[in-house]
Amino acid sequence: MRLKLHSQSFRARIAGFTMLEVLVSLLITVIGLLGLIGLQAQAQITEFESYQRAQALVLVNDMADRIAFNRAMDASGYVIGWRCYAYTTDPQKYLGMTNTVAAVCADAAIAGDPKTRADADLAAWNNLLQGSAETVTASGTKVGGLLGARGCITRDATTGVIRVSVAWQGMAPTVASADTCATTNYGANDALRRVVFTEVVVPVLTVVP
Repeated sequence: MRLKLHSQSFRARIAGFTMLEVLVSLLITVIGLLGLIGLQAQAQITEFESYQRAQALVLVNDMADRIAFNRAMDASGYVIGWRCYAYTTDPQKYLGMTNTVAAVCADAAIAGDPKTRADADLAAWNNLLQGSAETVTASGTKVGGLLGARGCITRDATTGVIRVSVAWQGMAPTVASADTCATTNYGANDALRRVVFTEVVVPVLTVVP
């Protein structure tokens, strides 16, 4: 009788230890799965950020090429086509999302083909920033752009260098950009504002006699 009771008690202890091992194993598995889910989420954010930056660089280089191509000259032979594009006089004057600035040549003195070309360039860039590359068929909603994309074009009066910038909203705060394009448009935390830019040097040439 004692042997039987001892055997039953031993089996109960073994069952208890087995249940504890199962629970510990489940806990370890759950922690591992949670870590894997977090890693997957972070990987998706990183991939999206990389895609956004690549798209922004395409838009920046697109406008830089347009500016360089507009070679309108004045009567003395100086290149003046760039004047149509240097419209950003402050960080709140931009093209793209929520834009209220007319996407036309910024210099009223330029007319003819150079102005027509510049108007078309600025309007096209404004539409691309707003996502016109891809639209929803049913509603016509533009969905092909960056997240809150805005574009700025400034010119340094001293050096003559033209800067083309594209700003958008990142998924997580990093370091606030020194470029001021579209500041205060992405919430109180400016570290969410992403900016890429390129610079265009338009040579001021004249006719040599």
